[in-house]
Amino acid sequence: MTIGSDKFELFTKDEGAFVEKTEDEAKLVGALKAGSSMTIQGRSARGTNTSDNYSLSGTTDALERIAKECSG
Repeated sequence: MTIGSDKFELFTKDEGAFVEKTEDEAKLVGALKAGSSMTIQGRSARGTNTSDNYSLSGTTDALERIAKECSG
């Protein structure tokens, strides 16, 4: 995953993707809030390379709402 100049190594499990190092979680969240888009590059089980781009518009608002709703 690339957001701006930040790159993150992810691994997949079932239907999800996760950072390799837990210490990168806060950096990833900061990059999601600060960035305008992200690119996900990967390789399928058949060896096909893929690349997808996503807008990060609204990410900060969504994360703030999650924090508010989950704070009890």
